[in-house]
Amino acid sequence: MRFEEELREVRKILCVGGARPNFMKLAPLLAELEASDRYSPLLAHTGQHYDEKMSGSFFRDLGMRDPDYSLGVGSGSHAQQTAEVMKRFEPVVEAAGRCLEAFDSYFASRSA
Repeated sequence: MRFEEELREVRKILCVGGARPNFMKLAPLLAELEASDRYSPLLAHTGQHYDEKMSGSFFRDLGMRDPDYSLGVGSGSHAQQTAEVMKRFEPVVEAAGRCLEAFDSYFASRSA
């Protein structure tokens, strides 16, 4: 593919959040990506914060659309939640058309 064609290609970007601070950061990012004709953003919600007060109200107040993927991780220790995100996120990465190397690299960098 020529460089000029690559620049015109619409790119999928998978944004992932699961807790209130993530939602607050993702809202303006998603708005900008959705306004662009160069990106096709996908939103995955891990489900770390899942009730109305910690999730639903933030989505509404921040003007965020429903997530494309909901992992439904729920409560648990940090290790349990991390393990569940990793297990449930792999099919999302495959469905979104991303390579698993990027997924593995992300988790490796976070644990280093």
